[in-house]
Amino acid sequence: MEKLSGGGTASGPLSFMKGFDAFAGVIKSGGKTRRAAKMVILNIDHPDIVEFIDCKAKEKPRPGRSCRPAMTARRPIQKPTRPIFFQNANNSSASATNS
Repeated sequence: MEKLSGGGTASGPLSFMKGFDAFAGVIKSGGKTRRAAKMVILNIDHPDIVEFIDCKAKEKPRPGRSCRPAMTARRPIQKPTRPIFFQNANNSSASATNS
C-alpha cells in the first residue's frame, strides 16, 4: 500500500495473488479440470507481510456469510455468493538474508 508518485497507492502482492489463484483453479490436465497448488513466498521484511500472513484465514468459508441457500425440488443447495480466494496457494515467508 505504498504511495505512488502519480497519486494513489500500489495494489500490493495480494491483488496479484487473487488472479494467479484463479488461474491455478482452472488448470487442465489429461482433459480434466484440476486445482493446481502453487507456492507463494514473500520476504519477511516486505511491507505487506501481515496482510499476506492473514489472507487465507480471512478468506475461509463462513457459514451463513459466504453461501446463501437456494431451494430445489428436494433440498436446499448452498451457492457461493462470492469466490473464496487463496484456496489454491501454499503460502510461506522467507528471511531476506544476503548469502
